[in-house]
Amino acid sequence: MPDNPLENWDLVPGTLVEVHKDGMMLRTGRIDAVTLDADIVWLANNGSHPRSLFEKSEGYQLCLARDRN
Repeated sequence: MPDNPLENWDLVPGTLVEVHKDGMMLRTGRIDAVTLDADIVWLANNGSHPRSLFEKSEGYQLCLARDRN
């Protein structure tokens, strides 16, 4: 489980986040889009990772990630 999971997924595109599920960190990426109800986010494609959709209702959790650039 992430240290500080975000309850509100109403995030600005470009925000760097970590995606967690079942106690495992699955991916780090930048928010590409968020639904109006903020229950679904898309992460932008990054290298070999395609644009991906994550839903709160499926047990995914988000937390803010540190930008290492």
